[in-house]
Amino acid sequence: GEAGTFKLVSKSLQVREDCGVASIKVRRMSGTAPCEIKYKTAPVSATAGKDYNTVSNGRLKFAFEQEEAVIEILVYDDDGYEADKMFKVIVHGVDHGRLVNEEGTALEAAVCLVTIKDNDFDVPRLILNSSAFTTVTALSTLYALFGTEIAQMYATKEDDFLLGCVTGLVAGIFLLEIVFTLYVKGKKYGYSVMFYMDLIAMVALIP
Repeated sequence: GEAGTFKLVSKSLQVREDCGVASIKVRRMSGTAPCEIKYKTAPVSATAGKDYNTVSNGRLKFAFEQEEAVIEILVYDDDGYEADKMFKVIVHGVDHGRLVNEEGTALEAAVCLVTIKDNDFDVPRLILNSSAFTTVTALSTLYALFGTEIAQMYATKEDDFLLGCVTGLVAGIFLLEIVFTLYVKGKKYGYSVMFYMDLIAMVALIP
C-alpha cells in the first residue's frame, strides 16, 4: 500500500518553558504503509540551542496502519523572566507520501509555530525584578545603616511613634525581600552571605 497523506494536527502550539518537551502531532489522513516524515526546527524569536533543541534532519516514523505520531522537541528552562519566545517546526517531506492541509491540498511543507510561555511570570519574581522595589530596598538599607542613629540624635519625643512606624515598615520590607528571594532563588540564596546580612539587618530594626 501507499504511505498516503499526512497533515499537522495544529498550526500553532503554546507550551510552558518548564514543560520539557513540545509535542507536535502529525496525523495520517489516508494510506497504510510504513514511512518516515522529515522535519526540522527554525528560530523565530527563540534562540536555537538555548531555548529549544535544534533539529536539522529529524525523521518521524509511522508504522504500518499507524494513524498518528508525535514530533518531540526539547524545550529548555531558565531562571530569568523573558517575553514569550517562538520557533517553527517545519515538516518538509514524506517518503512515498505527501503533506496536505485541512482541505486536502498538497503542500511542499507544513509549519507549526511553537510559542514558549515563560514560567517565571509570578508575583514574587515581578516584585523582586521591579525597579521600584529595588529603590525601596536600597532606601531601607540606608535607613537600617544610618537612619536609627540619626533619629536618636535629632528626633524629639513626639517623633517616637512616627519613627517606630517607619522602622517597622523597613523591617517588614526586609522580611518581604527575604521571603520573596527564598521563593525565587531557593537554597542558592538561603545558603548565601546575603541571606544572613538581610536577616541581621531585619532583626537589628526590631526594638
